[in-house]
Amino acid sequence: MSEQDSMPLAEVAEYLGVSDYTVQSWAEDGGLERAEGNPFWFTRESVEALKKDLMGRKLQSFDLLNKFSEHPGADGQD
Repeated sequence: MSEQDSMPLAEVAEYLGVSDYTVQSWAEDGGLERAEGNPFWFTRESVEALKKDLMGRKLQSFDLLNKFSEHPGADGQD
């Protein structure tokens, strides 16, 4: 696997906006695929897939917040 097909831990963390520890946790949970031969490098394909998933989740969260804010009193505190 070439360096173009993989990314080092620190670069992945910076790219995703998270800590090195979080990247390692995701890798242990199967969310990131490690590059062959080096446990601190990850396949670019898995990094991109995770970023896409995270962005989708962030958008869903914003959608839920927007729906909730459109209905004041929906939380029963009105």
